Amino acid sequence: MPDRVDADTQQEPAVQPDNGRDLPAEPDASAVERLEEEMESLRVQVAQVNDRYLRTMADYENYRRRMRQDKEDAVHYGIGSLMLDVLPVLDNLGRALQAAGDTQDLATLLQGVELTYSQFEQVLAQRGVVPVTAVGLPFDPNVHEAVMRVPTDQEPEGTVVAEIEKGYLMSGKVLRPSRVAVAVPPDGSQAEVA
Repeated sequence: MPDRVDADTQQEPAVQPDNGRDLPAEPDASAVERLEEEMESLRVQVAQVNDRYLRTMADYENYRRRMRQDKEDAVHYGIGSLMLDVLPVLDNLGRALQAAGDTQDLATLLQGVELTYSQFEQVLAQRGVVPVTAVGLPFDPNVHEAVMRVPTDQEPEGTVVAEIEKGYLMSGKVLRPSRVAVAVPPDGSQAEVA
């Protein structure tokens, strides 16, 4: 039978925190002051970092707002600039229509409309808009849209034989594909819609 130990004589071991440092039983006043100064210094640093963060976020929001406004202004200015280039074409077209009502000379009217058309093409070319070449070339799905198949033995299969609607490139990218008719081998049927 084990020896009985009186509860009053039993001692509990002293619990010491094991945090890697030997702590004095009671910190002295200078150590407490030093820790309080260190905590205050850290509070100031945290406040400064938080302030910088908030300012950076505000600057970023202002930057985004400014970029969005600049983009809208650029689009608006670009459209306005294009319209200034198109207005003389519209004026000439109006003059051609007025002349059509005043004269019976179709040759003069046709010449006026051709000049207006040419002027419009020049305005587009100045903006980087050029027509897609189609007729006589092999069908290219990157710049052509086939809307008809035309049976023929006059052109090789897959050749564009007619342009239904002119396509345009803008700065080398397709603005609108050419809608075309493409040659297929003859089999006695009529032109088919693709």
